[in-house]
Amino acid sequence: MDTHSTQLGIRVVQTESHQIVFYALFQLECDIVVLNFALQGGVVIVLADYASYHWPKVRIIPFTVMGAVSDGSLLTYCLNVCACVPAAIGAEDLAILIDHYNR
Repeated sequence: MDTHSTQLGIRVVQTESHQIVFYALFQLECDIVVLNFALQGGVVIVLADYASYHWPKVRIIPFTVMGAVSDGSLLTYCLNVCACVPAAIGAEDLAILIDHYNR
């Protein structure tokens, strides 16, 4: 993803930790956060809800292998979730999606 995002002028911070996501929201002024829905304990919903309250302009794009979530049903619960994508999405496609919602 880094190559595709760099070509589009997107800065990427990649982490496996939800604590780092909170740090990024507080310190890095993120516009879009791409989250793995498999983060421990369903923390994606907590992060999306927290972000929608504190940073309503931050867009969340969760990705998952779970069909029940990749169908977009999460969009009805978290207002700042702008797309739900399957985990198998290609890096170039994800970078284009991020660029689209970052405009």
